[in-house]
Amino acid sequence: ITFEDYPGRTEEFQPESTWFERLHAVKIPAFALGPKKFIGGGLTRAALRGATYVASENLEARAHDAANVSKQGGLTYFYIAEVDHAGHGYGVGSDKWVKNLEKADRAIGIM
Repeated sequence: ITFEDYPGRTEEFQPESTWFERLHAVKIPAFALGPKKFIGGGLTRAALRGATYVASENLEARAHDAANVSKQGGLTYFYIAEVDHAGHGYGVGSDKWVKNLEKADRAIGIM
């Protein structure tokens, strides 16, 4: 995910245009929302390049930001790191995963 040991540039690993780049080329807004630590990371450059990256450190702020940018139309990708990490670390369906999914549902429901 970090591409730390990858000998080349991430863009060489995944050279195809992303959907975000394609949308940008035809002037359609595209946003990716996630934690600040992923800005410039390997996976972000490989999969999300072309999007305007909006960094929010907590889930509630990210949900609020997603609601705001989605009003501009186009595509909004809202990465819910808390659910993803709990699923990878503890398993989908685990207590920790369910708690984070419920928290995400509440944050999204507020918007």
